Amino acid sequence: MKTNAHYALVVTMAVTLFCAQCGDISLSGTNESNDDQVLGLTTGLTLSDSQDLTLNGSWNSFTGNGTSTDTITTIIGREGSGIWLDDSSGFGGYTSRYLIAGYSNSEGYVITQNPPNNGAYTGDANKGKYFKIVFFADGQKYWHCTLNGTAPADSLEAAKAITDTSDRSDPGTTGCVGFSWSRLELRS
Repeated sequence: MKTNAHYALVVTMAVTLFCAQCGDISLSGTNESNDDQVLGLTTGLTLSDSQDLTLNGSWNSFTGNGTSTDTITTIIGREGSGIWLDDSSGFGGYTSRYLIAGYSNSEGYVITQNPPNNGAYTGDANKGKYFKIVFFADGQKYWHCTLNGTAPADSLEAAKAITDTSDRSDPGTTGCVGFSWSRLELRS
């Protein structure tokens, strides 16, 4: 077993050094894409591993500074697609499901689409429409705000183009299109 580990290490180092010498991969830190390739070669990570949505996981979801834990939000986003599920016992109980049509971790937004056939929930009047959700980290929690909740976009491009008019200074009480932001806390 020890021999296999040593062999793998030697091969990885040889490939890395070869690629660095032939100029295909820079080890100088000036080319981020090439550095990602080196990281992949040396650690076994693939470039797509860094493309997972920051919000992936199972969360307790709250409105503003609320403390009621009646909603569980599950988010799975990878390479610009995925699903956002809300399962709640509040408001009489409901389940909502949204398709993740795109996102940018660096810009802090997610574009969701209500499923075009059956909608996000029973009686959904916005089947197939798009929504832009902005988010930011605050310690161990995330705040998110749907910018166009009352004016869904007809296309992914239109949703991406929506200007962020939110105010992040007091998300627990205000700043999200006249309302508080929603808060996500990772479930243990």
